[in-house]
Amino acid sequence: MRFAEARLDTPPTTAALAASVGLSQFHFLRLFQTRTGETVSDYIRRIRLDAAALHLRGSREPIVAIALAVGYGSQAAFTRAFTGRFGRSPASYRRAAGRGTGAVDPGTLRTVAIRRVAAITCLGRRYLGSGCDAHVQWRDFLQDLPPDLGTGPDRRLLRVVHDDPRITPPEQIRVDCCLVHAALPSEIRALAGRGIHAFETGAGMYAVIPEAEAPGSASARYDVIDGWLAQQERYRPRGTGCLEFHAGAETPADGRARELFVPVRTAGGDAA
Repeated sequence: MRFAEARLDTPPTTAALAASVGLSQFHFLRLFQTRTGETVSDYIRRIRLDAAALHLRGSREPIVAIALAVGYGSQAAFTRAFTGRFGRSPASYRRAAGRGTGAVDPGTLRTVAIRRVAAITCLGRRYLGSGCDAHVQWRDFLQDLPPDLGTGPDRRLLRVVHDDPRITPPEQIRVDCCLVHAALPSEIRALAGRGIHAFETGAGMYAVIPEAEAPGSASARYDVIDGWLAQQERYRPRGTGCLEFHAGAETPADGRARELFVPVRTAGGDAA
């Protein structure tokens, strides 16, 4: 999944995906559908179109540029695929999303700050499911870590959310539950057998909103970011991979994070 997600502009072939995990194409395709409930082609098409919907909501980029960024060779092909998924054209979707940004309290918008974040080394496990399953996901992840890693008051927990809950159905939202760990343990190969892998989050700029400033559902916090993006000209969304930071010895009980970090870039500029 991560191999495909890093290449939305040039979607990998099934052969390349199978080779990335050392499996035959037949075995890979069967295992992927069993684990995710989707075929590989359906999954890649969905994450490309959901990424495009995110950009349509939060930027003024030309539709053809968004189509190219998610691997479509023409605006016409992109429009057909997008309309098939969302029931409306990209232009209509953008207009409808823009009408919702005026409902956010202007005082809340002023709490959004920009921070630069370096790449973060993590041990993480991928889950599919909505935020209401977060406490179950955390418990499942932490109980499979080695005892010296999974406990302690100084540990830092990070949840990487790859989908916007206003765009992607709850059961298809991609989440990585992670332990921030600067020095990877020697038993990392054994952890991979449990579905726990080492990876780095993307470095760059993030728009940050404290959880206390946007109580309620995750959708409410994303609405704040949309409203903030709409009222200024300097920043645009930068793909997916929102960061939710947790801390402390207890398993997060409700999945709520102290702060939500949404990746952004300067308009017309590089993410870093």
